Amino acid sequence: MKKVMLLLALPTMLIGVLFHPLSPEAAANFSVTTVIPDNQIDKSKTYFDLRMKPGQKQDLEVVLKNDTDKEITVETNANTAVTNDNGIVDYSQTNPKLDKSLKIPFSSIATMEDEVVLPANSSKTIKVAVTMPDTAFDGIILGGLQFIEKEDPDAKKRR
Repeated sequence: MKKVMLLLALPTMLIGVLFHPLSPEAAANFSVTTVIPDNQIDKSKTYFDLRMKPGQKQDLEVVLKNDTDKEITVETNANTAVTNDNGIVDYSQTNPKLDKSLKIPFSSIATMEDEVVLPANSSKTIKVAVTMPDTAFDGIILGGLQFIEKEDPDAKKRR
């Protein structure tokens, strides 16, 4: 009998990895915290590592916190994990070229808002809707949630 085990590993949610642009003025103006659900395999981990069943639907929660005195907009992406040229798993590519052997890309089962507006000195819980395929399979689906602050177009004018 096949054992169905599915893990969604979203390593550290790519928190703070891809802030754009990278300059002395650029800093992490927000933080990201996962809300660990009951079906988390190892509750000591701060990234999602879940066991889900075929056809299961689940809303994952992530808290974005803006500690600045200005409103910011954050772009969000649910990225499929790929292997880079050095054989290292890469969670940062928004539209990677996927190998044809990949049956279930993470980006096809996870959806969330394209961007989130965070008022000054506030936090907001966003939901990531995950819908597992109806057919059972052996294996894992890897992906990452990416959060990037959109640059204020007026900031360049003020510099």
